[in-house]
Amino acid sequence: MTKLNGPHTIVLVTCREHMEIAGKTQLKEDVSTVGWHMPCSHKPKMYAIAIFKNHFTAEVIKKSESFAVNFIPHEMEKEALFCGKHTGYHMDKFVEGKIETEEAYSIDAPIIKNALAVIECELEHQYESGDHIIFVGRIVSEEIKKEGKRLLHIDEDVFSTTQ
Repeated sequence: MTKLNGPHTIVLVTCREHMEIAGKTQLKEDVSTVGWHMPCSHKPKMYAIAIFKNHFTAEVIKKSESFAVNFIPHEMEKEALFCGKHTGYHMDKFVEGKIETEEAYSIDAPIIKNALAVIECELEHQYESGDHIIFVGRIVSEEIKKEGKRLLHIDEDVFSTTQ
């Protein structure tokens, strides 16, 4: 579908929650590559993301009821590919993917240190949509951290950026 309606700006969605893994409760931080996202309300300000139903990120967002949308520079293509191809269920994708984080301003989640901009959301709604869940969050914080060219997804493992 990306060839038909793309390219899409790639973001990394981050979240954190205590999760039960193999019978033990652990604090898990997760990050997922997302190409389907959009603002969806001015008043109140809201933002929507689409996550595969079976992804660990979806479980963490459902439980934590918050998420951060990190707009990344095109130089983070390798990290975006890594996060899109691995699950955070059995690994710390921040450590394995060498992604530096800092604390979010208004929610309990990590944010990407090198992000160009960050939107922090508290979960308001979730809707099943085929093989995805659309999470709609009320924006509680937003910041443009620095200027730069964003990563755009063309198709499969093909990326570009703005001119």
